[in-house]
Amino acid sequence: MKPKDSDEALLESIRGKTGGRPPPTVPARGVSRRSIAGTEVTTVASPERHVVYLHGGYHIAGSPAVYRNLASKLASGLQAAVHVLDLPLAPEYPYPAALDRATDAYLHIVESGVDPSTVAIAGDSAGGGLALSLVQRLHARGLPRPGAAVLISPWLDLTCSGESVDVNDFADDMLSAKALRTAAAHYAGDVPLSDYGVSPLFGNVEELPPVFVTIDVSETLLDDTRRLVDRVRTASQIEVDERQGLFHIWPVFTPFVKESRDTVAKIVAFLRRELA
Repeated sequence: MKPKDSDEALLESIRGKTGGRPPPTVPARGVSRRSIAGTEVTTVASPERHVVYLHGGYHIAGSPAVYRNLASKLASGLQAAVHVLDLPLAPEYPYPAALDRATDAYLHIVESGVDPSTVAIAGDSAGGGLALSLVQRLHARGLPRPGAAVLISPWLDLTCSGESVDVNDFADDMLSAKALRTAAAHYAGDVPLSDYGVSPLFGNVEELPPVFVTIDVSETLLDDTRRLVDRVRTASQIEVDERQGLFHIWPVFTPFVKESRDTVAKIVAFLRRELA
């Protein structure tokens, strides 16, 4: 889907702030089957666990390069291999290109002989929503589900119907309501924004693995997480780290913010407990 002229400046602004452009060789509707494309971080020769990590960036920007510190913390804390995927980005590569790549990476790991109960799917912001979409797709297709999921300030509703999108628009220093709605249209392409593949908040949450989710009360995406928690608490296990006085995706900033390290420690403890 070609961006509208009126959206070009906003698109370039987001990409300038978050880094990353779509890989030029990735086809719009597919990726190399059963291949992991991205950065692998590990501190051990024989990992006990695996984490498939999906980066944020409104689905239109972002890069694995900015996740090296977080990936290193997870790898050392879990004795794990952390696979930070290089995702195809909208509008050049709209849904389901990123979800297809995430699916292939997960299946590549499992089909290499790794017990799926030792694999976690994780992501932040748009990648957090993509992580939930991946778990839902695996269940819908009857494929082995991962042992756990971690959603960091996840974007789960691309219709942007949560009240916090507008109420917290000026309180959230990293996301804006206008940018969310613009990026959502680019990512969805011809698929309705309410489709659960695009907006996993509206999908099946009855068969999820254990989930850890973070959010700050100042975020535009606050209601995405609260609505998910309300649904999942009736059907599955979920651990919530809701904060006040922090900011969008704070756990990513581990070298600079004490609270980031605190939350990452909680994530590590959660995954050590849940991944067999």
